[in-house]
Amino acid sequence: MKILVPVKRVVDAALRPIVSQGALSTSGLKFSSNPFDEIALEEALTLQRTLGGPAKAEVHCISLGPDACTDVLRNCLARGAQHATHVKVPEGNTLEPLAVAKILHGFVKDRGFDLVLLGKQAIDDDAACTGPMLAGLLQWPQATAASRVQWSPETSRLSITSETDSGEQTVSAPLPLVVTADLRLNKPKYVGLAKLMKVKRVPIEKVDPETTMSQRLEQVSVGEPPAKKPVTMVSSVDELVSKIRDLV
Repeated sequence: MKILVPVKRVVDAALRPIVSQGALSTSGLKFSSNPFDEIALEEALTLQRTLGGPAKAEVHCISLGPDACTDVLRNCLARGAQHATHVKVPEGNTLEPLAVAKILHGFVKDRGFDLVLLGKQAIDDDAACTGPMLAGLLQWPQATAASRVQWSPETSRLSITSETDSGEQTVSAPLPLVVTADLRLNKPKYVGLAKLMKVKRVPIEKVDPETTMSQRLEQVSVGEPPAKKPVTMVSSVDELVSKIRDLV
């Protein structure tokens, strides 16, 4: 089995974005892997172990963006991925979900992957479109927002559970398949410095995008969310009723 895990480079989730002059300023901020994609990679590695290791299942990570994406890919290699590919996108170019899906579509078809595991969304745009768009382009079945993934060796199918407003929903599908990961799927393991140093010289494949990257969406402005209004605590129902009357 060949498993592809796309990983996006984003501003670290622990940092607060800085808005300056109607745009998001990333100068001096730390970047890391999209947390949803880290969860997808952890699940791919778990599935690899279930199937019998790298000889039975190969995990390949890919990242689209500037040269700094190699840091994200080395982190993936340190976690246990066998291969990493960097699709070079000039600094400052913003890829829309459809462009990302088109690039991934070509890569998947050329390399013969059986399963694509990726985060259900990226924390920078929260679009949650890339996985479904990729499945549509590939004409593959898809299972989104997975909170549990199980492999059945008897049927060679994946069972995917997702949390919905009405409870849990479980679907079963054969390969090839696109699966997007939710936060509840797993907790990625910590990567130590020794593992990062070990993969420091591991070669990362670099390729150019094989599709146009023209933007169809224009970002008009970025602003801080409105400040929360102060909360007034009341000690009794009578006091609450009195304050409501004053407002009316």
